Amino acid sequence: GRLEKPALGLLVGGSTDAFQWEDDEFSDLIRIVNEETETHDLHLLISTSRRTQKPVEDLFEAAWKRDPRCKLFVVANRNNIDGVVPAILGLSKVVVVTGESSSMISEAASVAERVVVFLPSRRKRSSKIG
Repeated sequence: GRLEKPALGLLVGGSTDAFQWEDDEFSDLIRIVNEETETHDLHLLISTSRRTQKPVEDLFEAAWKRDPRCKLFVVANRNNIDGVVPAILGLSKVVVVTGESSSMISEAASVAERVVVFLPSRRKRSSKIG
């Protein structure tokens, strides 16, 4: 569809063997995204992944489910809608991607105008990323 103003897309994954997210890191991400969407007057388009843990889904849902800036909020573990990620990538001026998935980063980089990768503080050296 069409949006009346530019959007920030947010693709949220979760912990893996190579990447471990700390609880406060997702709170930091929420704060940063809120600051950017307010400063630049952006809509927000969000999708979690099937790897996203329930407490993280709940945290993001509490922050944005009823926020008028948030025009799309998909929790993949509840409703994994076909085509939602390509739609977010195509509609967003900038996309923020959690950095535990090289395929998610690559997909965003191949389509989006601008991509910001948000990496966890704890990661193993054997990771393909970072």
